[in-house]
Amino acid sequence: MIEAAIARVARLPCFDTPGEIELLGGGITNTNLRVTDGARKFVVRLGSDIPEHGVI
Repeated sequence: MIEAAIARVARLPCFDTPGEIELLGGGITNTNLRVTDGARKFVVRLGSDIPEHGVI
């Protein structure tokens, strides 16, 4: 599952040259990853629709 999330983030068109992608802790209903893209760092949150929580 984590490998698929990392691969998905690496393909996002918003990054020029995504380098290190690492899992961050937390995220009860999502997966949080830190992405290094050149000199910039970002946090990406991946999740799913959860209608019972009002997340769609």
